[in-house]
Amino acid sequence: MKIKKTFFAVISCLVIGIAIIYFFRIAIFRHAGNFLVLSQDVENADCIVVLSGGYGNRIAEGVKLFKDGKAEWLVVTGPPIQEEFFFKDDLPCNPSWPDLMRSYALRSGVDERRIYSLKTKAQSTQEEAELVIEFIKQSGWKSFIVVTSNYHTRRAKGIFTKYARGKGLEFYIHAAPDPVLFPEGWWKCRRCAKNVFYEYTKLIFYTLSY
Repeated sequence: MKIKKTFFAVISCLVIGIAIIYFFRIAIFRHAGNFLVLSQDVENADCIVVLSGGYGNRIAEGVKLFKDGKAEWLVVTGPPIQEEFFFKDDLPCNPSWPDLMRSYALRSGVDERRIYSLKTKAQSTQEEAELVIEFIKQSGWKSFIVVTSNYHTRRAKGIFTKYARGKGLEFYIHAAPDPVLFPEGWWKCRRCAKNVFYEYTKLIFYTLSY
């Protein structure tokens, strides 16, 4: 009898818990998404660094900040986009992220003398951050703004904090809206939900590993 009571108590708790989660699911999803977004009030800095990736949203936001006078230099960074494919050495079949972002910036009216293309072979945000920090140190700059997709900002902040620590650098994280992978109501879109799941997986892995 005691076992049956315990069993029914557990089942009841599970049913109630599932019902509560279902009832508040929209609020839970929205909070889960908002937690990933970390955007700071951007002060003027020496340069704006636009990380590779996105669907043009990152460079668009970087150019906007540049035109708003937030920095005198625009740095576009990243690896070749199709490096793993057979035309890896045949430009323009295999453009790099800096190639595409530089082209957009030029078309948007940014002076080419104010653009730095930092071409790398980075395959992760950690690798990209390490190379960006080294480049900024070599350039003699002391402050910078990191522009990345909104859902990527919390993880990017933690990673750049690690690599900038003790180097006398100040940086800000700026979130670029991403209507493709992180729209309002992202949980209704299969690809967007997968993106949020993967971002949480990477965030947890980074937090536990570093």
